[in-house]
Amino acid sequence: MKNVKYSILAGIMIGVGGITYLSVESKLLGSFLFTLGLIAIMYQRYHLFTGQVGYLGQKYKLSDLLVTLFFNCVSIAIIGVISSMWLKDKALLIVQNKLSIGLLEVFIKAILCGIVIYIAVELFKKDDKGVWTPIYIMAFILCGFEHCVANTFYFATANYFSIEVLIFICVTVIGNALGSILISFLEKQKEEVK
Repeated sequence: MKNVKYSILAGIMIGVGGITYLSVESKLLGSFLFTLGLIAIMYQRYHLFTGQVGYLGQKYKLSDLLVTLFFNCVSIAIIGVISSMWLKDKALLIVQNKLSIGLLEVFIKAILCGIVIYIAVELFKKDDKGVWTPIYIMAFILCGFEHCVANTFYFATANYFSIEVLIFICVTVIGNALGSILISFLEKQKEEVK
């Protein structure tokens, strides 16, 4: 039950970050303010799929991660539909841009996002306590990397639901997971060499 509650809360926090991002004109400022949602998740220890999937088999079972992903997406989709009342047009521009790129590019950008998120979480856990977290989050946003939960927000805010969107989200989920798991594996190899 805790996993469900914390997954819902994480989705809400990313939704707040997404609303903030869409509400300001400056992409740089928006990317900075978006980080507030992720920092809240880290401090509150909420459950966000992209922050946990790199620890698959260590701290989290696949079944737990799938529950987390489901409730992240459900809660953020609800936030997105609500915010569509005033942000639909801005979200639609983002969605159209996302759907204009090929799935291979989406996949690569999702892998890179997974890597960046894993590093941000690791730094936070070690001793950084959020000092560098905003820079990593801003980097993935400004580079146009694909984050499965945030993307669910943009599609819901644009009221854009289709098979194409579902495929896009699935490719992003797989890419995020692969990026996080890959960097986690490489980190372990580095520690074993020491």
